[in-house]
Amino acid sequence: MDLKELKKIIAIFQKAKIAELEVESEGVRFKLKKEVKERKTSNRREVPVEVISVPAQPLEQTQKQSQIQEQEPKLLEGTHEIVSPMIGTFYSSPAPDSAPFVEIGQEINEDDTVCIIEAMKIMNEIKADVKGKIIKMLAENGQPVEFGQPLFLIELPPKG
Repeated sequence: MDLKELKKIIAIFQKAKIAELEVESEGVRFKLKKEVKERKTSNRREVPVEVISVPAQPLEQTQKQSQIQEQEPKLLEGTHEIVSPMIGTFYSSPAPDSAPFVEIGQEINEDDTVCIIEAMKIMNEIKADVKGKIIKMLAENGQPVEFGQPLFLIELPPKG
């Protein structure tokens, strides 16, 4: 590499928008470095941003709730749902070989145990929150249940 070629390379390097160049030719090796100044001007332009408030619930939970609401039949007047207070496994009886806590048609009082929900290896007794008659079991024995999922449909006693 002669001096003329070296000067051409240096001239090209100075005009180029690169910070470093390393060249090796015919046993000669050299490295060129320069500071690249940041451009003050920018092609960006500011665009006003509209702030939108979003509910604090995660989107997934909001979607699940709307799906549940769509699937829920409208409750008949004079009925009440006992819902799961937690996520877990629904059991209708205290042991696999014993009778269920409640059966369809059975009258229940407030605070009667209606089922068990197992959560994290702990058996949680679920109590009735109203007095009435069991008209429908909405969960299956041994199946997982979600928080807020209806477990029983209760016919409330007539007012009066």
